[in-house]
Formats: sequence, C-alpha cells, structure tokens
Amino acid sequence: MSPPLTLALRERIEETRQWLDRADDDRWFVQLTTGSAGEMAGVGDYLARTDQLLQTGRAGLYLAETAASTRIGVIYGDFPSRKAANQAIDQLPDELKLQRPFARKVAWLKQGRT
Repeated sequence: MSPPLTLALRERIEETRQWLDRADDDRWFVQLTTGSAGEMAGVGDYLARTDQLLQTGRAGLYLAETAASTRIGVIYGDFPSRKAANQAIDQLPDELKLQRPFARKVAWLKQGRT
C-alpha cells in the first residue's frame, strides 16, 4: 500500500499536471528518479533536496498507474530537444546524477500519468 501523500506533495503533483497540460508533446524533460509509490516514502525529502541543488526551477512530481502499481516520478526541466535535455543532465550536480537521470519526451508522460 502506498503511503499517503502530504499536502505539499499533492500540490507539487498538481503543479506538474498543469505544466504537462500546457507542454507540447514534442518537448523533453529530465527523469531524475522513479519508483513505486510504496518505495518512495522519502520522496518529500528527496524533492526538497533536489530543489536546493537545482540552480533554476523546481523539480516536478507525477503519479502514473501501471498494471502492477502506482509509480511516482521526480522530473526536471522543459527542453526543446533530447540534446538540450541531455546537456542539462550533464550540468546536474553529482548528487542528482546518482539515480542515473535520463531524457524523456513529454508525450510519453502524457500517456501514463494519473
């Protein structure tokens, strides 16, 4: 069973949902980390630390349903191309690179989010 989401996390999910609704399908973002909602009890702390480390903007948060579970993901940025997203990954602090971030297309996230 997934831990309950705090008000702050629900607000961040809503902010991300609003961005996603406005974003073109051909835009890109950086997937910082993802896991099952049950495994991500510390996501609030991770999100706060990520916001501290990022020089610009805030990290986004989304929920996505799979056949097996609810997934929760932390994302960053809004980029015009995969190349731009990969350049942003190269500039991330080492601490954020530990989870092996990668570029993803907005269209992918629009298909699987809740």
